[in-house]
Amino acid sequence: MTAEVTSEQQQLHDFLKNPSVEQALERYSKAYDHDPIEVVIPDKLWVIQGRFHMMIMGSLSKAGFTYVTRTMVIAKDGDQIVLINPFHLSEDGYKQIEALGSVKCLLRTSPNHGGDAPAVVKRFPQAEYWIVDGITLPDGWTTLGVTTKTMSPANLPIEGAELLLVPGLFYTEGVLILPYGEGVLVTVDILQNHNKGACATKHNSYLMGVFMKAGGFQGKGRAGPAMVKSYSQFGKDPMDFLPAFFRILLEKRWSIFISGHGPALVDNAKESVRATLTEQFKVDI
Repeated sequence: MTAEVTSEQQQLHDFLKNPSVEQALERYSKAYDHDPIEVVIPDKLWVIQGRFHMMIMGSLSKAGFTYVTRTMVIAKDGDQIVLINPFHLSEDGYKQIEALGSVKCLLRTSPNHGGDAPAVVKRFPQAEYWIVDGITLPDGWTTLGVTTKTMSPANLPIEGAELLLVPGLFYTEGVLILPYGEGVLVTVDILQNHNKGACATKHNSYLMGVFMKAGGFQGKGRAGPAMVKSYSQFGKDPMDFLPAFFRILLEKRWSIFISGHGPALVDNAKESVRATLTEQFKVDI
């Protein structure tokens, strides 16, 4: 017998549902504000920080008051470029990427970051689109004509990379470890990197900054509170899953941390993430 879906659970599932391809191409016809490319590891790894307008709070959203920071990763694999959790850019932003090399593929490791994926795919029609198993592609996806593949821990388009899946979530989210330098941890929402002091930043509206500060989102490598809360909303205890998972992550080889939210954390990244998670979960991580 299938358990009845609560209204709270349905709201979470609805939140993950992306607009159709037609809707996305119309909604994201113009790129949101973003920064230029920022070097993380010379000739190997870059990030672009920008903003994404959350479709929440009704009229406040329509008035442009609900934008949050968003980060994409650009990696060089051989002589080709891989975009990780990319978002729609200005034409100047796309040209900065193309100056680095030919775009080989687009990787998406969470359903949360990809509402504007059709606009990115349309800009790079030659690139393969890789998703973690469990991501539902929007209606009309096949009209884009893109080669779509499913990644797994045993099947990744970046040589030497590692994929770990966050356990127990009601949706699939992957965490990547890239083989550059001493290793690079790339997350989406399960670990975030928000300025702990200011409510508002360049790509975080004051309204969302206040909301995130009150909601406990701020800190270096903090587990996304909404993600943690979702466990209990589906009848699970996050303590049964997350502390052990984070310990595994911290045992892996990496020294740089890049989240889907916030700047790259380069200095003392692993120590900072460990301290933040230990404080958040009140257990040794």
